[in-house]
Order: sequence, then structure tokens, then C-alpha cells
Amino acid sequence: MEIIPIERKTFEELLSYIESVVDRFNSLCDRLDDKSMSQWLDGKDVCNILNIQPRTLQTYRDEGKIGFSQINHKIFYKPCDVEKVLNAGKMNKNSRK
Repeated sequence: MEIIPIERKTFEELLSYIESVVDRFNSLCDRLDDKSMSQWLDGKDVCNILNIQPRTLQTYRDEGKIGFSQINHKIFYKPCDVEKVLNAGKMNKNSRK
């Protein structure tokens, strides 16, 4: 391990800068708090809500009918996007009658 001495003033400026970065990070986290993963739906939830099979949900994704985000191999959906698909399905049923 190598020890690098620095002046107290330089150290205090560095510490102040790090604190400001942490404050900005915390501020961003607070602003994005409404986008937490607990408010997102997984594929099983969406299939249950829309009363469709997983393959149909994949088709909706492929055709761009529903928005989604993928983290690693897991796919998540915003409730508002699911609601749009649900409302579009209701409109299609009403127009056929």
C-alpha cells in the first residue's frame, strides 16, 4: 500500500466535493423514488391482468404494443403501459358490437 500525503486544505476540498456528489445522488434518488421497482409488474402479473398467455405477451412486446424494461433476463412493465393495452382491448371489443 502506498501512502500519499496531501495538504489539509486539499483534503478538505476533496471531502467537500465528495459530500456534494453524495447530496446530488441522494437528491436524484428522492426524485426517482416513484419509479421504484415495487411499482412495476412482472410478466406473470401482466398475463393475469390482461388474461393472456405468456406467448401473447411476448408477441405484444415484439410488435411494440406494450412498453417494457429488461434487467438482466427479467422483464418488467409499467402499470400505465398495461392499462393502455387493457383500454385498447376494451375499445376494440366495443367497436365490434
